[in-house]
Amino acid sequence: MTAAPRFRIDPRLALAPLFALALSACSGGGAGPMQMPPTEVNVATVVSKPVTQWDEFTGRIEAVEHIEIRPRVAGYLTGIHFQEGRAVKAGDLLFTIDDREYKAAVASARADLARAEARRAAARALAAQLPEARVSVYPDDGHSPFLESTERFNRELEEFALQAHAVR
Repeated sequence: MTAAPRFRIDPRLALAPLFALALSACSGGGAGPMQMPPTEVNVATVVSKPVTQWDEFTGRIEAVEHIEIRPRVAGYLTGIHFQEGRAVKAGDLLFTIDDREYKAAVASARADLARAEARRAAARALAAQLPEARVSVYPDDGHSPFLESTERFNRELEEFALQAHAVR
């Protein structure tokens, strides 16, 4: 028993390559393929020179450290003594703050001190004029009005002294 062929070739297709070959041979001409003129090229002589290499990049730069400057006191700025982006050293003057408000506060504190010292001097002068307090017990309530006024005076004297010391 013979095995049947797997593929069957159509005899017309087998003749197709032979037919194409016959047509190409009969195209006539006999002159051969047409020739193109040679392409023109530019010629340069080679020059040897040292070349500096460099690269150009587009990007953003950012500082390694960031410092935030905050004032310790409030006020209006009257001067800025640095340029942004420049290096500054510790102790450099950066800003000038309007000092009129602070000068007024110092003058007010000095006036309060002078007033407290004047009151203390007046109280000491008054204390020097007063006779020593005598304790006398009244039969009805048990305390002396003179002794109470002297104690009140001494308390006020101490308060004035504390106020004067706090203003300094």
